[in-house]
Amino acid sequence: MLKPGATKVDISGRNGEKEITYRKVIVNGEVVKTEKVDEEITKKARNKVVLKGSSYGTPISKTPSGVDIDLDENNQPINYSRKIYGSCTAYHGDSATSTGRKPGVGVVAVDPREIPYGSVLWIVSKDGSFVYGYAIAGDTGGFIHNSETVVDLYMDSVVEMNTFGRRNLNVYVIKEGKGK
Repeated sequence: MLKPGATKVDISGRNGEKEITYRKVIVNGEVVKTEKVDEEITKKARNKVVLKGSSYGTPISKTPSGVDIDLDENNQPINYSRKIYGSCTAYHGDSATSTGRKPGVGVVAVDPREIPYGSVLWIVSKDGSFVYGYAIAGDTGGFIHNSETVVDLYMDSVVEMNTFGRRNLNVYVIKEGKGK
């Protein structure tokens, strides 16, 4: 696997070769006409194949089938209703969410006064190196009364949660929820 932005030549390119046979019509010692009679490729050309490491990270939360989110080369959405940049934390292990959804990767805790429940989100770092990915606003974070946290991301394990820590991320609201 290549680092983001790194390149590696996988297959070298090469020029092709062909043999062309001409017939010259000579009248009174002068060439009056040249005709191509045959053309044979003796060595096929080959395109150079260059592998390039993606410029963004791999999403933690996969986008469900049937949901289209168009992304640019840095894994930032092209179409969205609004973007919030701010501090994000991680959580793990809840048995239920405030909306009744099953907790899991892709369900995030929000302040529902800022991001309505049911909102479809795309969460990514500014440079695209960290990608939480697709998320649904489906829980209320304990942070809503005394913190500047924008979103609390559900992680699969305590280790992932602790490794994530606190990071500033872009939270794109793809579709506003109806509060449920």
